[in-house]
Amino acid sequence: MYFLGVDPSTKKTAFAVIDKNKNVIYHSYLNGQPDDPEFFKELYTETENILNQYEIKGMVVEDQFMQRNADTLKKICRLTGPILTSAGFHSIPTRLLPPPTWRSLWRIESGIDAYDKKDSYKKKTTYCKEEIFYILQLYFPILENFKEDNDLADALGMAWVASQIHINNALPIGEIKKKKKKRKKRKAA
Repeated sequence: MYFLGVDPSTKKTAFAVIDKNKNVIYHSYLNGQPDDPEFFKELYTETENILNQYEIKGMVVEDQFMQRNADTLKKICRLTGPILTSAGFHSIPTRLLPPPTWRSLWRIESGIDAYDKKDSYKKKTTYCKEEIFYILQLYFPILENFKEDNDLADALGMAWVASQIHINNALPIGEIKKKKKKRKKRKAA
């Protein structure tokens, strides 16, 4: 049983496959331009190869949200098309999750608080990209350098979330949050 996380990027798209025990089974990068049809073909081929080689039970692809640059948003959104097409042909349950959502789900499922209750003046509900990287390094030693491996770290984090969504029977985010509240109440009792 394997899970796939994909981080589409204008510079380097990362793919990560983990098993249910969070062991890294496969990872890769593809470099290309988001307006190059040959790169779309490479993305489709890589996704097909992964889905044919591994029994993928769930997949999370990083969704984009409007930040400052609409042109970058359009370019990155184009990259998800070939990936989602391949997933559709294989009937793989796939979630498109923006970074704040998958990071929040990862935080909930990992059980790691996003702040130190003693030292923090402000409660955070999610991690920033750098914090995710350094914490994921503890679980995945293949992550060595933030500048070079941050896309892979995101793909691994999304694969982790895909595994938890599958294990939790694809509960909606609201249901996962309810479970978290119940756990907190049990701990407090």
